[in-house]
Amino acid sequence: DNLLVSCGFASRGNELSVTKALLVYDLRMMRSLNAVHCSIDPLQLRFMPMYHSQVLIASQSGQFQQVEVASAMPQNTKYFEVDLAGNSCYAIDLSSSSKALAIGDTAGMVHLLASHETTSFNQYSQPTFFPNEHILNFPKVNVKYVGGYSPNPNNMYKNTIPYDLKLQPRPEDPRRKEDGFSKIPRVYQRVEVDPTSLTETELHNLNRTKFSVLYNTKGNGYICPVLQLLYYIEPIALALKSHICQSTVCLACSLGLLFYTLDVTDDKITIADNFIQVFDKVHEAAYQNWKLHERRLEKRDFLHLAQSFLSFLLRHLHTELLAAVTPPQHTSPICSAFGSKVAHKATCTSCNQVLLSNKSSINLTYNLEYRPSQEGISFVQLLKEVMQPEKSSTQWCARCRQFSPCKETCTLESLPYILQLNCGSHPSNTEFWQLQSKLHSEHSKRCPAGGSCSNTECNLVHGYESNSWLPLNFHITSGPEPGELRFGRGLYDKKDNSQPYMGVFEYELCAVIAHIDSASSQGLMLHSLVDRKYHQRQGSDETEWYLFNGCSAISTHNKEATNFGQPWKTACVVVYKQVQLPRDLFVSATISPLELFTSFNVRQMDMNLMPLGSHESLSKGELV
Repeated sequence: DNLLVSCGFASRGNELSVTKALLVYDLRMMRSLNAVHCSIDPLQLRFMPMYHSQVLIASQSGQFQQVEVASAMPQNTKYFEVDLAGNSCYAIDLSSSSKALAIGDTAGMVHLLASHETTSFNQYSQPTFFPNEHILNFPKVNVKYVGGYSPNPNNMYKNTIPYDLKLQPRPEDPRRKEDGFSKIPRVYQRVEVDPTSLTETELHNLNRTKFSVLYNTKGNGYICPVLQLLYYIEPIALALKSHICQSTVCLACSLGLLFYTLDVTDDKITIADNFIQVFDKVHEAAYQNWKLHERRLEKRDFLHLAQSFLSFLLRHLHTELLAAVTPPQHTSPICSAFGSKVAHKATCTSCNQVLLSNKSSINLTYNLEYRPSQEGISFVQLLKEVMQPEKSSTQWCARCRQFSPCKETCTLESLPYILQLNCGSHPSNTEFWQLQSKLHSEHSKRCPAGGSCSNTECNLVHGYESNSWLPLNFHITSGPEPGELRFGRGLYDKKDNSQPYMGVFEYELCAVIAHIDSASSQGLMLHSLVDRKYHQRQGSDETEWYLFNGCSAISTHNKEATNFGQPWKTACVVVYKQVQLPRDLFVSATISPLELFTSFNVRQMDMNLMPLGSHESLSKGELV
């Protein structure tokens, strides 16, 4: 991405020594960036093809390290070493997928390394030769006396033949170009293009994954990241795909059909216009201006509408799924996954009289509330204040016989399996995330021992742990007292017996919706952790992070989902899920053939339509 990275030697006295710093230059502005310090002596450099701003460095002794050259975040000090049998590293090369590495040593040997055992190498690779018919059209030669000559209409040199290849020009990148220098990486820039007008090759260049991307042709794209977020939460996708009801306007049925299309389609793009048409007919959604058909929106509209749409969708789907259950129940798959039971209590501060107790509610979403101060606060501490808030209000006290100040507390009686957090839409929220990311980066330093550190009291970052303010994992432990919860960053350390606990709940980050604010366009993008079962449908067995940005989709690193230290990237929605989900949360029902013998509402619209008879039973494999 227009970066030049170099390594070399420095003169110390009369000797040359390897410099442990990489010099980085931006070719667009012809200026130098911050130098990158390495843990090894860099002599060989290669850009990682799948990661635009990461470089693989190699030392002469066969040590390798992967560094980030375009970010000011602290570098990962962990490196790995390859046994070269006493020889020196002479050359390195990477495959286009960054999953295979070739090392050449001074003994003439080539060492091959791969991330999978099934990786194959072509030892006799030769460049492909494409014959061109224009090369074979030699000009005519007229023989005159003993010598011959060929015409030279273009005044060309001897032994040269003019020909016209008529090559097709390379298709331009559909990303909107900005005037001047842009600090936004290319993968985050908004793609403003109609995918229906692109060829298959151009769609493949935009969507480099095996999954289909949702696109809305009738308006802005703030709905598509929200729908794609719900699709990659497996319990929700299974519940919606197995939903059956008799309503003609049902969002659960429409989403179930859309998610099923994403499962079976081979197309790079899936149009979500049918869901928009059904959403326009929902009476409950008519009370708010969703701006579905407006192309241009402000930043605050994007953040507010996406969060409001997701909250409304969860509540409405809960109602539709609950109404379709027979016999009637008190909970739905939406409430079982996102719901947490909260008990409310109010106490008079003057006489300690309990004014309100035994009142509980179910929360499906939580809204982050930020402090206006410039002090640093950890994410888990902020999360605890949001999930267990303490507020002051004024209520009537019968003992004091007057309106007295009281203290309201909320106690969590049950934790959600999937935790959805709205990050707000105020313009100052971006500055808050930048400040916390900066303060966390300054106070969080990596341990020199890395993952092999045995000090139980070490508070530094180890191994590949996330060094960002937004953690990849956090845990909640319940104490012996009712409602006593302790929040901690990272996974729970089983060796820690300092405080007694009754249960441990570990959460991992699974999705982040962020707003990208560039000079020419704005939009929402989705970081999503795609589970193994989604990859198994495509013939692979892995769990990987992906970035969905409009029509484009690429595989990415989990650090990209937690990095919010830039002014052009604002957090919109953050979703965590428990590491171990119960099996009863994955509800998948099959359609019974008896459903086809029932007269639905379509029978009332057309009397000529007759339901199937008992003799017209269907068997497996028949198309309905």
